[in-house]
Amino acid sequence: MEENIRIIMGLLSIMPLIYFIYVVVFGFIPQSATVFYAYPPVFVVWVFSLLIFYFVDLYQTRLVKRKIMWVAMLLLGSIFTMPVYWYLFIWSGKEKKHRRKGIKHIFDY
Repeated sequence: MEENIRIIMGLLSIMPLIYFIYVVVFGFIPQSATVFYAYPPVFVVWVFSLLIFYFVDLYQTRLVKRKIMWVAMLLLGSIFTMPVYWYLFIWSGKEKKHRRKGIKHIFDY
């Protein structure tokens, strides 16, 4: 994955957490009825879209051990877990270091 895409995914992953903190600290006081009804559905679709992205990435990668644990964490604490998963497995770029041609590891099967 290119660095630009990784940065965009990081920003998209941290925004639901920032929105949640803003709503908890300052409360949700809409300027109009349209804003009140527009933000929560957009937030839900955004988080579900990110969850689909992270589930696909989790399924395709061989670096992540304890995949069932990560699935449970993403489902139960999605807006808190997504930035952590992004930092550990997408931003770090470990995939470049661990790919060796011709060497099979136990998790490659």
